[in-house]
Amino acid sequence: KYQLKMHRNIKSDGFLGIGDLSLSSPRRHSNNHASNDSDYDEDEVPSESFNNGSRRTNPCLVYSSSITQIYRQSKNEGVKITTSRKLIENEERISKCLPSSCPQRKIIKVVKQKQQQQQQHNDRFAFAAHFEWVNGVTLDEWHRHHQQKQKQKTLNDNNDQRQKADLIARLHVAIALAKTLSDYHDAGVAHGNISMSNIIVDMCGHWGREVDSSCTVTLIGLSKSLLMKEETSGIAKMKPTTRRAANSIALVKKDLDAMGRVFQRLFGNGSEDDKEMISYPPALSLDEDESTTEHYFTDNNNKRKKKRGKSSGANEGLHLYLASMISALRTSQYYDGGDLHRERYDDVSCVLSDLKIALAKYDVYFREFDREEASSLNHLPIPRQAFYGRQSELSILMSSLQGVVHCGKPTITMVSGPAGIGKTELVKQIKASIEEKKGYTISGKFDMKEGSRPDTVLFEALNSFFGTFVNESDAGTRSSMRQRIIDTSISSMALLHSIPNLGKLLGDVQLSDDRSYLNTQEQLLQSKFLLCKLIGAIADSKTPIVLIFDDLQWCDQTSLSVIQTILTDPDIQHCLYVGCYRNQNETLMEPIRKMIDAIKNQDINIYSINLAPLEKESVNMLISESMCLPPSLSGHLSSILYRKTAGSPLFLRAFLSDGMIRFNLTKRRFDYDTRKILMKEIPKQTVDYLTSRMSQLPQSYRVVLKVASCLGHQFSGVTFNRARVKSNFQLGNILPSVCQIGFIHEISLDKYMWSHDEVMHAASRLIPDNMKEHFHLLIGTRLLMNTPKCELEATIFSILVHFNKAIHLIQTDEQKYEIARLNLMAGKSCIKTSSLHSAAEYFTNGIALLPLDCFKNEYALSIELYDLAQNALRITGDFETMNSCVSRVISNARFFHEKVNSYRNLVGHLISTGKPAEAMSQCAVVLNENGDPLPNNYDDITDAQKMSEYV
Repeated sequence: KYQLKMHRNIKSDGFLGIGDLSLSSPRRHSNNHASNDSDYDEDEVPSESFNNGSRRTNPCLVYSSSITQIYRQSKNEGVKITTSRKLIENEERISKCLPSSCPQRKIIKVVKQKQQQQQQHNDRFAFAAHFEWVNGVTLDEWHRHHQQKQKQKTLNDNNDQRQKADLIARLHVAIALAKTLSDYHDAGVAHGNISMSNIIVDMCGHWGREVDSSCTVTLIGLSKSLLMKEETSGIAKMKPTTRRAANSIALVKKDLDAMGRVFQRLFGNGSEDDKEMISYPPALSLDEDESTTEHYFTDNNNKRKKKRGKSSGANEGLHLYLASMISALRTSQYYDGGDLHRERYDDVSCVLSDLKIALAKYDVYFREFDREEASSLNHLPIPRQAFYGRQSELSILMSSLQGVVHCGKPTITMVSGPAGIGKTELVKQIKASIEEKKGYTISGKFDMKEGSRPDTVLFEALNSFFGTFVNESDAGTRSSMRQRIIDTSISSMALLHSIPNLGKLLGDVQLSDDRSYLNTQEQLLQSKFLLCKLIGAIADSKTPIVLIFDDLQWCDQTSLSVIQTILTDPDIQHCLYVGCYRNQNETLMEPIRKMIDAIKNQDINIYSINLAPLEKESVNMLISESMCLPPSLSGHLSSILYRKTAGSPLFLRAFLSDGMIRFNLTKRRFDYDTRKILMKEIPKQTVDYLTSRMSQLPQSYRVVLKVASCLGHQFSGVTFNRARVKSNFQLGNILPSVCQIGFIHEISLDKYMWSHDEVMHAASRLIPDNMKEHFHLLIGTRLLMNTPKCELEATIFSILVHFNKAIHLIQTDEQKYEIARLNLMAGKSCIKTSSLHSAAEYFTNGIALLPLDCFKNEYALSIELYDLAQNALRITGDFETMNSCVSRVISNARFFHEKVNSYRNLVGHLISTGKPAEAMSQCAVVLNENGDPLPNNYDDITDAQKMSEYV
């Protein structure tokens, strides 16, 4: 065990202790050191009494100067003798002003020595102050011992953990120092002489223990301390309030600057005796003129500017957080960019608060930080997973999750708000909680882009879930899930067409694939039934699930119907449904409101969360954590940004990536100019601002953004490289550079995602309106040319979205027939997954491409397109377009059996619209055309449905 013979290096004119003292023949223990009470030997205390007749003890001299001597009388007592009456009286007055809760060297009494004793010592010592001895060691000794202790750690120790423990110990000491100094200032006392040797660290009597929150700090050397506010009993003449305030500010700044020097040595390589440290103004009293401090700082302005290079070097190697704190504390730093950034401390309570926050969020503020990389980014990097504010909204979300986990009753939480307000980020916070409860998250997102397939979002979300589940779960979990799905009697292969990864989980289980007896409407109903069964099999009491669907305002009616069926299914338990939607468009919100009203009638718990902009405090925390800057110092900058962005998270992130805040490698800190930020003109709309920023990027970057905006919310690197629109640009090499700006994120290997829909929308506005169709046609052509035939069916949807937006630009019949075949292929794939709205759209797009003489030149293609389109259009309710298709088929079909489906759809439509007479007439026409006229016994028939069945 390391043993330290404790010696305190006392350089001040005062120390601690209380008790009676004899000045005759003092035993000198050390000329310049004081002994720690923890290893003080009792036999070193002589037995000699003083003037009160009590048991005499021979004191131990621990410090001596020309006017002062300090003795250790006993373990708990000490005495200070000096020839300066003002020294003793000032320390006694200061001691009385400090609260009892503040760690201090408490003066009990002051004794004037007898004349004969003064003669024995050449009349040098005249006053003795008795005080309580303070436990602990000086910060100077603790620091040296702590550094030596760290060097003795074995090489087998975890270096990162050792460094963390070391820094946390220093933070505890710094917090204790700031707390004590805060108590001093609250009591109206300025210490005026803070140094490493005037700070006593008490570790509760255990020298070798690790420093924690229980440690305390006592400030000694109060001979230069001053009262910042006047005492009615001590000052006869009252000074003006403004003069007292000026003096108080100067005294506080002096203490803060001294504490900054202590922190510089405590956390880094700084020294209290650094030559670059400025000289201080003389201790100000209430009798001095109020302009003294201002005149002093003005005269020394140029001196500080000349020496700022050395001062910044003293902070080299410090964490950004601590370096910024020390720079703000140091008086010499006030004029080194201080007026530009306004990063300075005016109150020690702010320092204390920032130190506590740094300790509480150690992993955030003291994370690994690559300064070279930060300087190359040319903007402020914001942690992607950061989440600020929204505590009340988050508590509602977590409460609904707890109800699902414990009670099992399905619950719905709807999150609404404007675009970019943070709906998605709020919902992401629930993922960690559900994983702790061994549950699962199934997420889907609806896309606002024209040509997207909203009726496939639910299937894609389930397919993504099963893909992750198969790859990451253990064999036992997979077997349990597989058995639950089989036990639900899902005996159809219908779902496997829509959810291929489900087949990987089920393996070689024999499932029926016979749906030939079902019409299209019945197939849709069957898909709803199977989805409910599947979700019910996934969720149980041990594995609750959270269904998350983002941007519901882009959801189609079929998907809303499926979602409503799932939410109201009584067999689904332990399921939390979270839906996010924008509340800015009343037309888009109307279907969502109708769904919510219908669900409320089913006695299902529904919670609503309406998000507002971030509060000012949350914006400050975002700036503070991103810049590794103490919150008290980032307040001015965050106030400006809050006014500029109105608290919109998306707007704020976009503004911070504008390059106005960037890392300065020379200064080793984030640099910015508040005046330029204030003067910057920015549009009120986020999309307008983002577009203006993008337009200032290099041409190659703008091309990347244009191409990516046409590929959807998510896209792969393979798809991006196939869409080569510029042969002279290596877009694949430029894409990673664009990602560094923050518009696009690489979410996994070779897979990219826009940071937000509004960002994608802003990028699409880079393409002129009169050129958008041409741009999509070019991308579609490139994708079709560069996609292997074996991959065509899997990528058909991403190719057709571009061609279908540029139908009017396709000129030749050969090209039209080719794109029509692609639409036919896509429509058939949608029918397999019961995505009827998407199927109807692809079929009608294909029909729109067919020339007028299509039945003559491409008969088979035309008949199949028109025939399949009728079924999808009837189910989706587009009867006008369906009747047009029916008429074309009846007029141009060569064989009767090719018209049967058209007749069936036509008669069914007439019956469903309340036209039985017309339906009967059409049935008679069909029979006559087939050479089988209506039988005599059906002449008086009035039931059109029976007539249709007969036909």
